[in-house]
Amino acid sequence: MPQETTVLRTNPHGGRHHLTHLVVALATEARPLIDHYRMVGCNDVRGFRVYGTETQRLVVTGIGKVNAAAGTAYLAGISSDANPVWLNVGIAGHRNLAAGTGTHATRISDGATGRNWYPSQVASMPGVGVQVITHDQPVTEYPLDCVCDMEASAFFSTAVRFSTSELVQCYKVISDNPSNSIQQLTPKLVASFIGDRLKDIDHAVESLRDLACDLPVHDDLQNDFARFADYWHFTVAQQTQLRNVLRRLRARGAGHMVTPDNWQHCTTSRQLLVEIESYLTAMPVSL
Repeated sequence: MPQETTVLRTNPHGGRHHLTHLVVALATEARPLIDHYRMVGCNDVRGFRVYGTETQRLVVTGIGKVNAAAGTAYLAGISSDANPVWLNVGIAGHRNLAAGTGTHATRISDGATGRNWYPSQVASMPGVGVQVITHDQPVTEYPLDCVCDMEASAFFSTAVRFSTSELVQCYKVISDNPSNSIQQLTPKLVASFIGDRLKDIDHAVESLRDLACDLPVHDDLQNDFARFADYWHFTVAQQTQLRNVLRRLRARGAGHMVTPDNWQHCTTSRQLLVEIESYLTAMPVSL
């Protein structure tokens, strides 16, 4: 078991280490990653199991879209890095691909809503490029030539609210198909599927980090914050929210909105934060 630690520190100024966020559904998926990256447990957080190092964080969300979205947002809430990397790692099913095959998502679809997302293909991602369809229930039949999972759409749609879309990716290892039933999966087998693809996961992480280093990092976040603080009063919690949304505006290419002049109609700090968040949500998430 990893040694427990009280605090997982991050660079308060965004730094150039570009914090990597790994999001997994199952503890059995997490175990090979925790051991490989020598992560330690964070015992100062509540609600989710979080592990990490100085440059990486991992959250175990639980199965399903609601858990994936909540865990992703939670991890974002305890981080303050500029241009953070996000990678969803997990097992999934497919009609034709052999068990153990590594894949990366080129299209993510929500099976319930029909909504689609298209992860940017700028970074060099390992494995077979596939469409991932996120289902509300486990899939035991595979009618389409697509990867079937239960978290990707919720992860992606949440993570792109906290980073630029080029740095948000999904990597899935095929665990079940018509010849290998999902009912036959064991914790040991799930861990081995992830463990056997650690080289691929390393490649994905390093490619995304390299890309993050090529993206602009704005060291004037404190100046941005100070300009807004001249017009509105922010509580301690709201100060963290403000820095977060200002960073995201710049990361999403909306630096022209990082000025109080655009938000003078907001009469309170709460209204300001709500409206900036709404603006970010309405922005396109794919290139």
